[in-house]
Amino acid sequence: MFSAVSAGVGVLALAAALFLWWKRSAPKTMAVLFLTASAGVTGAIAGWLNNGAAWATRTTGLATAYLFGSPVPSLLLLFALAVFLWDLWPRHQAGRLTSVAAIAIPPLAQAAAAGAFGAAVLSALGFLSTAVGNGLSFMFGG
Repeated sequence: MFSAVSAGVGVLALAAALFLWWKRSAPKTMAVLFLTASAGVTGAIAGWLNNGAAWATRTTGLATAYLFGSPVPSLLLLFALAVFLWDLWPRHQAGRLTSVAAIAIPPLAQAAAAGAFGAAVLSALGFLSTAVGNGLSFMFGG
């Protein structure tokens, strides 16, 4: 699914993002690195992440169905995407929650892929991962 971002690139992006997390600097760059890392890792260990995201989606759906009478299985994806996009918007401050949202977006989108919203997010992530992968290949001669 995220073929342009390999597991190796995901691990490198994760290492760079964790370094920025530790130094508490460049929060927007850190969030994009976490998104890239999550896309690379999701492609490598998609089954495990898919099961975890599907469990979280089912749990959310069951809880909201119990509490509100209607299932909202993509609620976690919508929240993570809203936090990520809001914090990366110009003149907004990105923080640690932005990075957590960036890590959660790819596996949650894969779990919600049956719906139109999940499919749209997966399509956008596929475009992003291809662009990042092609850029890295160009820069490092891969």
